[in-house]
Parts: sequence; C-alpha cells; structure tokens
Amino acid sequence: MQQHLLNFLDRRAVVQRAAHMAFELMRFTQSREHRPSDEAAGLSCVFLGFEFMPRIIAPTIANLGATDMSRYPHPELHDLPEDLRTKILEVQEKAGFVPNVFLALARRPAEWRAFFAYHDALMVPESVGRESNLTKGDREMIVTTTSAANQCLYCVVAHGAILRIYEKKPLVADQVAVNYRKADITPRQRAMLDFAMKVCQHSDLVEDADFTALHAHGFNDEDIWDIAAITAFFGLSNRMASFSGMSPNPEFYLMGRVPKQK
Repeated sequence: MQQHLLNFLDRRAVVQRAAHMAFELMRFTQSREHRPSDEAAGLSCVFLGFEFMPRIIAPTIANLGATDMSRYPHPELHDLPEDLRTKILEVQEKAGFVPNVFLALARRPAEWRAFFAYHDALMVPESVGRESNLTKGDREMIVTTTSAANQCLYCVVAHGAILRIYEKKPLVADQVAVNYRKADITPRQRAMLDFAMKVCQHSDLVEDADFTALHAHGFNDEDIWDIAAITAFFGLSNRMASFSGMSPNPEFYLMGRVPKQK
C-alpha cells in the first residue's frame, strides 16, 4: 500500500509540474494585448513521427522560448545528414516549432533513424501498410499513462498534448497521468490501460488471463501486441528523455487546452 501511494504521489508531481507550466503560459498569453501579428493562432499541423495532425497554436506562445535543460547539446542543423535535416525542416515548416526529441536524438543519426522508424511502425501503422484496431487516441493514451508511471516529464507533456487533441478532451491527459482508473475514458480504454500498466511495471506477471480480459473488450492478439509494444518502446523513450534532461517545448503545454482564437 505504501509503495502504491508513493507511485501515485510521484505521478501526481509530474502532472502538477506540467499543469503549473500550462497555467503560467496561459496567464502570459492572456496578459498580452491582441495584435494582428498574433494571429499565428489557428489550425496548423504538428509533424511527430512523420505523421501530420491538426492542432491549435496558442497565440504568442512561440515567442516564449524553451529553456534547454538537456545534458547533451543539440547538434547544429547544418551538421546533420541530409535526410535528418530534411525531416526536421519539414517539422518546423508544418508545426512552427521542432519538438526537442528530433534534435536531441539527432546527435546519433543511426539511432535517430531506428527510433523514428520503430515509432512510426507503432504509432502510424498505416505508414508501414498495417492496420490496427487501436485509435490514434488509444495509442497516445497508452503513452501518456505509462510515461507518467515512469515519471517522464517530456513524454507526459508532449503526448498528453496530442492525446487532448485526438480525444477532443482538454482534461483527459491530466486525468490518465494521475489516475487513469478515475479518468473520463471508456471501459475498453480502462482495460487497455490496465494491461499497459502491467506491462510497464510487472511484465513478468503477464498471463493468459490478461489476454482473456482484453478479448472480452474486443481486442484481438495483434491489438494486444500493439499495446505491449507501445508501452515497451516508450519505456525506452522515457528513459532516454529523462537521463538526457530533455525538456518539453513550451508549445506543447497549451495544445488542446485552450479554444481557438476567433
């Protein structure tokens, strides 16, 4: 019981840090006078794992800048191989900013390519000619929930932003990060997260009964593989982000939280 309480408090601390930053950013944007030049607000695209998705860009947030807490300096763009440089510039053009993970991992190009190839195979299955019964929101929900359990600030903030957009629920990312059992999600998603958390924390205890429980909610064995593989892959991502001091971009904090400016 004591360990469960400590785990809960650890996850809550991660979310509180993210929520505090979001509040400060929101207060900053609301305190500024509205000017036509601030009409960067609107529909844009963020390019994560080479997938385009709509998002709302909060006005003036790009001007805030990010505090680079990384223990490893980001490489200069002109020093990167052409394929990495091309993809990163595509990200910047579509989103208006570059998620720090793209730059942080670019210091080792071979690992960068392998990381995003596996990322896309799991998170954008259609990019490799595969279908999945997991929705985009399901996949981001797995990432956000298990990343909170692993106390990864970067992944909770970044993927929580994408989760809010896909699910069209501004509160859901905070809910699943702190306590998914009390979140505004479906019974199917709760069963999915029960299994993801078991893989995250006690994969050695997975048994046939876990598969049976998921089958009862309409998941097949390939879906179960997806849940486990996403959990495992982001276990790697969480640890890389945490040990290297990777910081979330400020833009992520308000995505999916505030309405589009008229």
